[in-house]
Amino acid sequence: MKECYLKFINNEKIVLTDDEKKSMVNKFITIDENIECVHKEEELLTFIECLLTNKPEGVIVEAGCYKGGGSAKISLLSEAINKKMYVFDSFEGLPEHNENHEKNIYGKDVTFVKGEYSSAYDQTVSNVKKYGSEKICTFVKGWFKDTFGDFHEPLAGAYIDVDLVESVRECVTKFYPLLSKGGVLCCHDGHLPLVIELLDSNDFWENQVGCSKPFIEGLGTEKLIKIIKE
Repeated sequence: MKECYLKFINNEKIVLTDDEKKSMVNKFITIDENIECVHKEEELLTFIECLLTNKPEGVIVEAGCYKGGGSAKISLLSEAINKKMYVFDSFEGLPEHNENHEKNIYGKDVTFVKGEYSSAYDQTVSNVKKYGSEKICTFVKGWFKDTFGDFHEPLAGAYIDVDLVESVRECVTKFYPLLSKGGVLCCHDGHLPLVIELLDSNDFWENQVGCSKPFIEGLGTEKLIKIIKE
């Protein structure tokens, strides 16, 4: 068993019994083995552990789900703490864009093409149904600009993996103001210079999000960045 899972099981701050933690980890390992995931195991656990230790009020959202590996894991968490979950994705992959990301913080070339990370809606839902808890999920199909407008529920947490800076902008401006006290927003795109530039901008936070720039853990140094709502 990977070290990150052992740490999760041994984390006494998590509001689950040892048997519940072991059961959840075993299900996570099954997901890792059967669904192509773009996250590292410890990245999703960072988000999940925040929700289990801070215990914020509200629902949970995921933006950008690919084949549903992360969705399945988060749905198991949502079921365990009795929260609704919303999954937002175009199910058409990335949209047309003209963003030039050049190199990420690790010095690797970055190119995103239209349609990349596309996964069929039915296949993604099927994966979550088989390996997670599909019954507590609401899947919202479409481009963010068309689907975010009707969503206004208080948030315990938001997990964002959307690649393009304009998509990150849409997600943060929508979800951050909805976060409850102690709620967590994690973004899996923190290795991209355009995303770093956006989230490091006081102007973005003050004039588009409507608040002072919060502390952003890992900004500029980590792929997964984390914000806890004060």
